Amino acid sequence: MSAEAEKMIAKFKLLQSFYNCVPLLNDYLCEDLIGFTFSLANMWRAYFVKNGWGENGIHGEAGVVELGYGRLFMIRAEIENMKQNKLQEFKSRELELKTWIYKVSDAIQLLKLRINV
Repeated sequence: MSAEAEKMIAKFKLLQSFYNCVPLLNDYLCEDLIGFTFSLANMWRAYFVKNGWGENGIHGEAGVVELGYGRLFMIRAEIENMKQNKLQEFKSRELELKTWIYKVSDAIQLLKLRINV
């Protein structure tokens, strides 16, 4: 497996571990989650450029780009919104947020398969 895929998987596992601490979620953890989305987005962009997909993945596989890269911005916006609302809406938004996080995981796994081939 390439070091690139390993780094993305490791960063994503950190994102998941923070998300799994949701009962303890506070401003500090929200900031960490938001920071992880920025780090993962930068990793995706580096992969895109390195593999000729363009800076935002416009020349790459649309499904992988949308699932892995596009969802990060949705996750970030949702976390920022919940933080501004003092996490009052968390329970009503939790399932959708969790679904988006797992879609990013699926995209990283797809990318990992393509790198290993």
